[in-house]
Amino acid sequence: MVGGTVRLGSLAPKRDLVYVGDTVSGFCAIAESEAAIGKTINLGTGRETSVGELVATIGTLLGRDLVVIEDAQRVRPTNSEVDRLLADATLARELCGWQATVSIEQGLGRLVEWMRGNLSRYRPESYAV
Repeated sequence: MVGGTVRLGSLAPKRDLVYVGDTVSGFCAIAESEAAIGKTINLGTGRETSVGELVATIGTLLGRDLVVIEDAQRVRPTNSEVDRLLADATLARELCGWQATVSIEQGLGRLVEWMRGNLSRYRPESYAV
């Protein structure tokens, strides 16, 4: 595998990453559900993925060994990072019949394909906060 270098902040934070199409279908399911009125409903997969795991999965999809360099400008200030965000989508499933259908690997695969077709729009030299 050919390698590549990625500049990131912390690799430890974990998130419940939901594919955008699943998020949209969840919003629609909630909007169409009488039972959801007045409720706080989370959309999520129930699976947490760390930034480091995300990089490893993307590297696999690209067929590359990615090397991560910690960039001090990208590390959040002390006490400002949330270490874990994991959704409980029980109400979405019970009240609206919704659940995520696209895995993190499938969603990242779709993203990789989109990026390959749109590289001219990507500006890796520009970091926006």
